[in-house]
Amino acid sequence: MRSKWLGLGLGILTLIGCNALWQGYLSPLDDVTDASINNSDLTGADLTGVPPADLTGADLTGVDLTGAPPVDMAMGKLCGFASAPSGTYRYAAYSTLQALTNYQAQKVAVVDVDNDGLAEVAVADLNSAAKILKLRYDTATSCSVNRIGTCDSTGPSWDIQGLTVSSTVGTFLIARNNNNNTAITTCSGATFTPKNITSTGFGSSCTIRDLTVPPAKTQINSQTNAVAIFHEKCKDPTGDRLTSLKFNPLDLSTVTTLPLSNITVNGNNFEPRWGNGARIDEGATDSTLDAIAFEVQGSTAGRLVFYNNNLSTSPAVIKATVPVTASVADSNDLTFARLTADTFDDAIAISRSTNQITPYHMTALNMVTVKSPIMIPSGSNDKSKIMFADLNNDGLDELIVVNGTNISLYGYNSTNNTLTGPQNLAVKPGYTAVSIALGYLEKGYSSSGPDIFVVSSASTNLNEVGVFRYVPMGVAP
Repeated sequence: MRSKWLGLGLGILTLIGCNALWQGYLSPLDDVTDASINNSDLTGADLTGVPPADLTGADLTGVDLTGAPPVDMAMGKLCGFASAPSGTYRYAAYSTLQALTNYQAQKVAVVDVDNDGLAEVAVADLNSAAKILKLRYDTATSCSVNRIGTCDSTGPSWDIQGLTVSSTVGTFLIARNNNNNTAITTCSGATFTPKNITSTGFGSSCTIRDLTVPPAKTQINSQTNAVAIFHEKCKDPTGDRLTSLKFNPLDLSTVTTLPLSNITVNGNNFEPRWGNGARIDEGATDSTLDAIAFEVQGSTAGRLVFYNNNLSTSPAVIKATVPVTASVADSNDLTFARLTADTFDDAIAISRSTNQITPYHMTALNMVTVKSPIMIPSGSNDKSKIMFADLNNDGLDELIVVNGTNISLYGYNSTNNTLTGPQNLAVKPGYTAVSIALGYLEKGYSSSGPDIFVVSSASTNLNEVGVFRYVPMGVAP
């Protein structure tokens, strides 16, 4: 018996000696410095009897130990949907999640609303009820998707986002209608029951409504403070608005609203034409989504403003401003990204008339550098078609953008303000990409890059939602 356990023990040590994660199991062998048994001291090691509990039932079949170990050694494979990595930031090939017959989806959002570790995916066509797709496990190594419900069944959806409210609560946020009684609908829980949010701080006659939620990585770590940013372009006397929303995780139908910027709050006639979330805190991060906005005073003066949202001060504390003309403020939308090696998010203006983006680097408090415009693929100048995320874990974000039949990934060089690439991910043959969202199909792989969810279209009546999986190092296909 001793000789059998010795042979088994040496075989396991040879297999896993290069993997630092297992070193905690090797305490009797104090000096194992590599995978060679010649460097192991077995003096006094008792390999008789039952094997250590930590290795009982360990199945290392198919586990790639040449790279970093997977986040959870119990999950050696991804949950279905194209798990073989490519050379494009380790993204797998495109996989269809759900066909959308006779539903011309324009936007997509992702969040785990029922806390089972698998994401739900919602799509909106901007005219009717948002549809929600539910993922479920078939076996331990594969998944399936089935559409089990709709949300916001009483009106059109103008914008849709997924928000992690706490470590156990997620919800879809849907901006809709143009009155303050049903400006926002939440959709969460296993039955996806819609709940309307009412606030006198919302507009009563708005033509555009946008929602901003924290980045995918921040959400998967539940570091959101349950805060989203809500922008309204309204025709009522208060004008356009930029509002902080803080959701109560115990009752998602209630929300604390804090006006960050509008004519009445500012008292100086600077009206926020376009607003978005951002992270601009100095020092320690407070996990609260801050805000950026283009604002206009009269017909000529304008500015880009960086606001710090402390959840109590209205108007929000201004950290930096950049003068712009009113025409610039009116003709550019906003998004944000971490483009430079500091603790501040940078603003990115998206031209609605040309295929260009203009970075505004915030390098320190009250210090913002305007960069030259950069060309992006044709037809991608919309926030639903442009995303930023750190795909290679260098602390800086890469650009992910809709590009015809591809999703194109670019690096950004902050020194010379240029894009590198692109590297392309092809959607389903015969389809054209419409919009994208970033999220995590499986929470168990949350330390890796985000998955890219895509709405694509082959014709007016034939659309679908699919995904490019990010394959972590050490995960077997």
